[in-house]
Amino acid sequence: MILRLKSVIEGRVKYSDVMFVNLDAMPKRVALLSRSHDNQYQQPLLFILLMLFIMHFQLQGVAWFLSSALFVTARYWHAFEHVRGNHLLRRTCAFIIASCTLWGMWCALFVTQLF
Repeated sequence: MILRLKSVIEGRVKYSDVMFVNLDAMPKRVALLSRSHDNQYQQPLLFILLMLFIMHFQLQGVAWFLSSALFVTARYWHAFEHVRGNHLLRRTCAFIIASCTLWGMWCALFVTQLF
């Protein structure tokens, strides 16, 4: 947000581009941080919903804790790589680890509730 405001004040970005989130019109660093911010809210919402189901069905345990820790660690790693390192291979690895962990946890939830 600060970078967006600074870009508008300096005249590098139009107010309408910020208002309508036109990332193509923004400087690369501002667009990168905006995309990273948006990305940080997609998988975590599915994760929070999953955690609510786990608590509702009283499935807490070591496996759920370790899977959750792996997911959260991978998401932090992904965010770090996205805004600081931006090394595509490491960022992709972090994303795959987080995605597969979350997908596996959802599958495990469905299996435990079906059988």
